[in-house]
Amino acid sequence: MRRARALWLASSMVVLPLGSVAFADVPVHQVEARPAENSQTGYAPIDFAGSTTQAGTGAFAGINFNALANTNDTFSAHASVVGQNFYGTGTTAHAFVSNVYVDEANRFLSSVVRTQLNGSSASAPAPLTIGNGVRVSNNSWVGSFAPELPEGDGDAIRRIDYMINREDLVFTATAVAGGTYGNTYLAWAARNSLAVRGDDSILPFTPTGTSPGKTHADLWGSTTGGGDEGSYVTGAVSGYAASLIGTAQAMGSVDGQHGQVIRSLLMTGADKTVASVNNGAWADETPNHLSVKLGAGKVRYGTSLAILNAGQKSISNVIGSSIASEVATTGTKGWSYGTSVAGGDQAIVFYAPDGISDVTATINWNVTQPDALAPGNINTLAAATIFPDLNLELRRVTPNLVSFDILAPLNDPGLQSASTGASADNIEHLYSTNDLGAGYYAFIIHGDASKTTDYGFSYSITPAPEPGGMMVLALGAGVGLVRRRRR
Repeated sequence: MRRARALWLASSMVVLPLGSVAFADVPVHQVEARPAENSQTGYAPIDFAGSTTQAGTGAFAGINFNALANTNDTFSAHASVVGQNFYGTGTTAHAFVSNVYVDEANRFLSSVVRTQLNGSSASAPAPLTIGNGVRVSNNSWVGSFAPELPEGDGDAIRRIDYMINREDLVFTATAVAGGTYGNTYLAWAARNSLAVRGDDSILPFTPTGTSPGKTHADLWGSTTGGGDEGSYVTGAVSGYAASLIGTAQAMGSVDGQHGQVIRSLLMTGADKTVASVNNGAWADETPNHLSVKLGAGKVRYGTSLAILNAGQKSISNVIGSSIASEVATTGTKGWSYGTSVAGGDQAIVFYAPDGISDVTATINWNVTQPDALAPGNINTLAAATIFPDLNLELRRVTPNLVSFDILAPLNDPGLQSASTGASADNIEHLYSTNDLGAGYYAFIIHGDASKTTDYGFSYSITPAPEPGGMMVLALGAGVGLVRRRRR
């Protein structure tokens, strides 16, 4: 590890004890297609000049590059711009990213994902690992898997989901379809991916046909200096993911580095109040309160970082209509990494002394394919997908000795649990700007009746304006962690 990636980064502002040293090194994976300017072999942000490794210079100084495909005549101007948005000098990720493993899209699909020629096979070799400790995989290329083959796209997407789950990756992919690229669903449609949309009209998100995976973006954004094209925005979001992982490393948090948590942090931190020039304003269009074209909103790294820095919150079991917790946090932001037990509910309790003016929360989890009987194989049939169906809602709760009683559902669709079904989505997102009164609240995570799964959860609330004078003192006195055991 490099000590200098260490002391601390003004761009990330995590609070560390005075004099401490933060070690954070995040290996990343960049996948690019062969570009028009070098259609034979070019795919990398730098020229490997026949070597499998190359030290970065200029905007990439201090970063080691590793070739996972060919090593001759490799430079791609497009890949270089994506890399500058991802981990170049001035980005939030630059001080965190230690090694970049660069891959060419066709090789990645054929040799790593190992896309099957016939997706109807019930038992096929599992994808290989990217390896090298890679935590973030950036896929800003636009291309199809082989839709003319039976189940071509669907098979590849299910294999990518298997790989993401196995390697605990943050797999970002450009969320576009249609236009000059045909009516194909690309890598972004993998359920476990983070589908990123640019503020562009060049590559419109106008899917047609039947998608083998998700049918909406998760986030959108724009960049400075790299343009608003989806490729460049995806690179920037990949950098934000790497930065959050590096921050969690520096905090000493293992749970905060999980891919499900990072996806949740980025979606909860997104801004819904900013309209896209080419794609309009954010609107609640899906059962889980996302916009089809804009996902959870415009990526807002600073807010996502603040949620991470607010710390991991305690998860309590729900027994009947009671939460087995003695305390409630007063934090307006926070996150958790948990395991939903089959058939059981869990909760994160908080206290809002002055009420709430808006709420955003997200839970993300992974789907996967089961291992087949043959060693090293997986079941690639769509019907074999393991798809836990978690649900999320916000409820009022009231103290009851050493626990909290759960009250009736709130009359607000944006805060109510919305079951998206066992084949619809592996995201639950809450959003409401309706005012809520002072008191105790709990985010309730409803488990799948038959499946156990790990999940990442995060929330951000805006407190209502404080009342004046002595009421503030009365409501706020002694509140840090509220509700101690009564003896």
